[in-house]
Amino acid sequence: IDYMITNSSVPPSQVVMGMPGYGRSFTMVNKTCMSLGCPFREDSNETAIGGCLDTTGFVPFVEIHAWAEEGQGKGYDSITVDLTTYSAVMVKDEDQLISFH
Repeated sequence: IDYMITNSSVPPSQVVMGMPGYGRSFTMVNKTCMSLGCPFREDSNETAIGGCLDTTGFVPFVEIHAWAEEGQGKGYDSITVDLTTYSAVMVKDEDQLISFH
């Protein structure tokens, strides 16, 4: 990063750090408690939605974006923002919670 800022024409205001390329997914215990801090199933690592890479618990951002583009009711159930963590929280298939930035 130091090299990029001091030895190139990239202004520091245009350097983005920590931009995730995935969301973390969980299978929730109770469909009426679908936000960060709610309990998730102990077997969530085996049951959580995994996206196109078939890796349970992790969903590529490109797939999250595609679901968002499909719209509420088709691609996802709801999207909210957790104001404590500033994470976006998508609910899909009634019991899948996906947290992403």
